[in-house]
Amino acid sequence: MSIEFFSDMIYSWGAFGFLASILLNVLIAVSGILPSIFITGANVLVFGPVKGFIISWAGEVIGASIVFQLYRLGFKKNFEGLGRKHKLLGKIAAANGYKAYFLLFEARLLPFLPSGLVTLAGALSNVGFIYFLIATALGKLPSLALETLISYDLISFNKNWIRLIITVLVAGSIILMAKKSRSGKPGIK
Repeated sequence: MSIEFFSDMIYSWGAFGFLASILLNVLIAVSGILPSIFITGANVLVFGPVKGFIISWAGEVIGASIVFQLYRLGFKKNFEGLGRKHKLLGKIAAANGYKAYFLLFEARLLPFLPSGLVTLAGALSNVGFIYFLIATALGKLPSLALETLISYDLISFNKNWIRLIITVLVAGSIILMAKKSRSGKPGIK
């Protein structure tokens, strides 16, 4: 699978390409294992960075919402041990109300934390669907903006290679600093 594969698929839908993209995002969310970066890159290639970002964001939010409901319908019992393996996800699964909302929001801000695991933790928690939807919609904005920027700069590497290097270095530094500061401090209590 590649950006070109997905962009060809989106192009083949013509004027309804944005629907193909959203459908692909839903399928990726349901699969739970495939990264959405290829769809984001394809959206940037087909629709440009701004429209590509908006379509990717809509697809990811819709996909996460559908998967949240599916997990709630029947998979919850099979994954209750998840929290023992992933500290933040365990906190989300054990949280209620606003606390679960803020933990979900925090987890969505992390660009490389698998979205399916965050959705699963949210489904295991007692957070309401509306709180889950808002935390997902708002939390995905910064991480998807970063993903869109990197995709755009990779696609137009000859023109934007300096910005790409700076973006990757800054994002990497932020992630390392966040990991270092969290290693000695607990999250939201």
